[in-house]
Amino acid sequence: MRRVGGVESWASLLAGSVALVVAALAGVATVALAAVGFALLAVGVWRGVRTGITLGSLGLFLAVVLAGTVLPPLPTLLGGLGATVAWDAGHHARELDRQLGRESPSGAVERRHLGYLLVVGAASVGLSYIGYLSVAGSLGPGSAVLLFVGTVALFVAFGREF
Repeated sequence: MRRVGGVESWASLLAGSVALVVAALAGVATVALAAVGFALLAVGVWRGVRTGITLGSLGLFLAVVLAGTVLPPLPTLLGGLGATVAWDAGHHARELDRQLGRESPSGAVERRHLGYLLVVGAASVGLSYIGYLSVAGSLGPGSAVLLFVGTVALFVAFGREF
């Protein structure tokens, strides 16, 4: 029998594995915390338990934050995005399964949600990283203004889709 929310369940676990890999780059303590978080996330997604999804994603996020003390900013931002996507996709999959039941077609809704989630997440990571570069002096101050104008133009272009 097909499970509603299956696409986002797998996406949640994939995103959680990105956070786990980033945490593993920093050392044993962060990978241990991330492994516990990933296990909680997997159990939460598999059984549809909200607390497991939340605590697992929180463990992954904290491991990435700790890893960020020794890693460059870009991997840290990508790991944070992985933990956030794992949390949001896991909860969305759970809610779809709970509200719609097992026989409802939900693939299009799940893919659309994941697409928007990844667009917003990638934009956030990009803006954060460019902000970091502008503060670190690699980019001029005018580029931050142009980036802001471009971001506003992007959101206006999408209109009510967001």
